[in-house]
Amino acid sequence: MKACKSCNNIQSLDCYHDEPRSKDGKKHQCKTCISSHLKTKYSLNIERMRERNKAWQEANPDKVFAKHLRLTYNLLFEDYIKMMGEQNGLCAICHKLNVSSSGEIKRLVVDHCHSSNKIRGLLCDPCNHMLGFARDCPAILQAGINYLNYLI
Repeated sequence: MKACKSCNNIQSLDCYHDEPRSKDGKKHQCKTCISSHLKTKYSLNIERMRERNKAWQEANPDKVFAKHLRLTYNLLFEDYIKMMGEQNGLCAICHKLNVSSSGEIKRLVVDHCHSSNKIRGLLCDPCNHMLGFARDCPAILQAGINYLNYLI
């Protein structure tokens, strides 16, 4: 048990964040007080905090992308890089680079099954959109192939 230096409430040690430099190994303020303090600090400086966060994100695009991969697909950045290597940095369908309309080379996007969340591979934007517009339905894609073959 420990008394918080801010609210003076006596609480169990699991109500405090770890602090290895402190004698008891815990912070002096409870988690609730720290959270309240940070919310107040953020709300008073919201524009400055947003600018700081934006600057950090622009300076650390790989870390931002790694977090996106982990949170969205449960995929580590290292595994994404491995997949890129296995595909030689090219789209798994058309075997081309992912190039924007301005000619800039972009990262390949992660293609995954929306029902099972299983990752299938890395695609360029046009191939990813093609699968999306076809609702990942092989029958629709085959009908499109049949249609194109009929016109040739």
